[in-house]
Amino acid sequence: MTLKVFEAFSGVGSQAMALRDLGIDYEVVATSDWDYHATLSYNAIHTDNPIDYAKDIEINEIVEYLFKLKISSDGKKPMTLEQIKRLPNQKKQDIYNSFINTNNLGSIMEFTSDTIPDHDFFTYSFPCQDISISGKGEGFDEGSGTRSGLLWECKKIIEVKKPKFLLLENVKPLVGKKHQLNFNRWCNWLENQGYTNYWKILNAKDYGVPQNRERVFMISVLGPHEEFIFPSHEPSNRRLKDVLEKEVEEKFYISDEAAENLLKKSNNPEAVMQDKSMLGMDGYVRGYDVYSPTITAREYKEPRLVQVGQLFQTDSFGGNPQAGRVYDAEGVSPTLNTMQGGNRQPKVILPAIGASRGRPSESGKYEQHLEINRGEASNTLTGVLKDNYVINQNYRIRKLTPLECWRLMDFNDEDFYKAQKVCSNSQLYKQAGNSIVKAVLMAIFRQMFFEQRGNGKGGISND
Repeated sequence: MTLKVFEAFSGVGSQAMALRDLGIDYEVVATSDWDYHATLSYNAIHTDNPIDYAKDIEINEIVEYLFKLKISSDGKKPMTLEQIKRLPNQKKQDIYNSFINTNNLGSIMEFTSDTIPDHDFFTYSFPCQDISISGKGEGFDEGSGTRSGLLWECKKIIEVKKPKFLLLENVKPLVGKKHQLNFNRWCNWLENQGYTNYWKILNAKDYGVPQNRERVFMISVLGPHEEFIFPSHEPSNRRLKDVLEKEVEEKFYISDEAAENLLKKSNNPEAVMQDKSMLGMDGYVRGYDVYSPTITAREYKEPRLVQVGQLFQTDSFGGNPQAGRVYDAEGVSPTLNTMQGGNRQPKVILPAIGASRGRPSESGKYEQHLEINRGEASNTLTGVLKDNYVINQNYRIRKLTPLECWRLMDFNDEDFYKAQKVCSNSQLYKQAGNSIVKAVLMAIFRQMFFEQRGNGKGGISND
């Protein structure tokens, strides 16, 4: 029986990628995402429809249609009518075709429940900006108007269509003290709709991907079912170096002068870390022989990471911004973000990777002043254009390429090349950081849709 899926906040379709690669019989009956760049990538990756729907439609009609969907060029605000009109006609037609092809309903705030197709599986990886510690912390109160508050728009879909399965994904602070009340309120609402909820924090590095990316996943199941059990860890020896391209364009390398300034201090990485003039911090440095501070209380071991230097001074993030960090390719990648803005991809030194974030805690104090981790996983990818640098054996430093960032999300190279045809590098970086690691989704879906305990019923469904 075909699994009918509705991907809300769909991005480039990581959920569909996971279902596809597992060989599950599925059909995406609808998507919802106002970011037209992401929709162009989604269409390129997931559809094989050569029909030009825009061919016989007047440009003015296309403009009105896109305006009604409240499409966005930056994922932050809808485009005005004038902004849409200024797009090249071919671009408008391409965007129109991509929304039609993917049955993208546009902004989740704009469509009504009567336009939503019936479906079995609803996925909602809603925006994290107002929940993440690195964001503005505006929260996601119902009716607040924040981007993270779009979660509550999902109610109109769930209460009317009652899909059998739901999948929520978001950043770790969603279940922290600051947002616990709203999270519990959401869970209680789902329970009142007849769902049973199962949630857990999973880290990509525990599922064969060299990126240190912790995310909350919640599976909700309607009615009677077999108890859901989250997948166990799948340890791997993969490291950042395993996703690096053998040859990259010159434009990804930084200047020799900037590299030389770092290398002068990099013979002893710990000494570099304790240089206050370089860090622009209070000199409070934690040298960890085994774990980073954010992992100490965890029940599992983490590949140790090391940040080997800082390219320039800044007051951002406590004086230690991701924009200037250099990591070792023998390690695990830091968390990828959307990498938007100048010089913002995470940076590494070959062969070793580091992960350090000077981010404020929920109390407002900086917890991750500096983490020295000797290990082999990437930090979390996000959607901010933070330059990831690698130093090769000749000690040249370069940014991680968009392809390398997509690999750190466990995306296939073939999917990347399809998206590359329709999007710029800056959008490809952003799309990687905004996505869900495919390997984690595949592990979850195996538990959901295949046999869990040999009971012959296959996964958690009793149907």
